[in-house]
Amino acid sequence: MRRPGNYCPARRSRCRTRSPAASSTPCAARRLLIRVWPAAEGAEAGRISQYLAGVPELLQRYRNASPGARALINAAIDARRLGHPLPIPHALLEQAAPGYLTDVEWNEAGEDWKGWLEQALDDTEKPSHGIFGPLTRIRPRPGEAHTTGPWYRLADYVEQTGRSERAGVFPPATFWACRRDRHHRR
Repeated sequence: MRRPGNYCPARRSRCRTRSPAASSTPCAARRLLIRVWPAAEGAEAGRISQYLAGVPELLQRYRNASPGARALINAAIDARRLGHPLPIPHALLEQAAPGYLTDVEWNEAGEDWKGWLEQALDDTEKPSHGIFGPLTRIRPRPGEAHTTGPWYRLADYVEQTGRSERAGVFPPATFWACRRDRHHRR
C-alpha cells in the first residue's frame, strides 16, 4: 500500500488536539498518542512518518558522532540554548568547535583542521530516514537575500535533547570568544 509522504493539515490537526494525557483514552491508544503527538507538533510540512522513523536515528547519530561532528553539534546546541537565533553561522561553528574537542581529539585532527571541519559538517548534513541530518546547511532559494557565509539549522529534536543533556555544561572558551564577536548575529 502506498502511503503519502506527508499528512494533510486536517489530519495533523486531529493528532495535535488529542492530548496524550487524556484519561479516557485506552492504554494502547494513549501509548500511541504519546509517540504521535510530539511528531504532529515537530514534523516539518506534515512529514509525521518520516519524523517518527528519523528521530531515533538522529539521536543515535548525535550520541555516536565522530569527535568532530559531535563538537559541531554541541557548539550548535550551546548556541541555541544560550539564545543565539536561527540560523547558526558557519563562522560561529568554525571558531567554537575546536574547544569542544579533547586534547587527544584535537591532535588527531592534525594540521588540516579545516579539512576535518568540512568532513564533520558533511557528516552532520547527511539525511536519513527521510529527514535532514542533525545539523544541516540552509541553502537560500533563488531571489532570497544571500548573507555572508553558509548558515546552518540544528534539528529540533536534537536541540531539545541537547538542551536537557547539556543544561549544566559550561561551554568552552572558544564558544564565548566567538559569541563576543557581533558579526555572528544576522
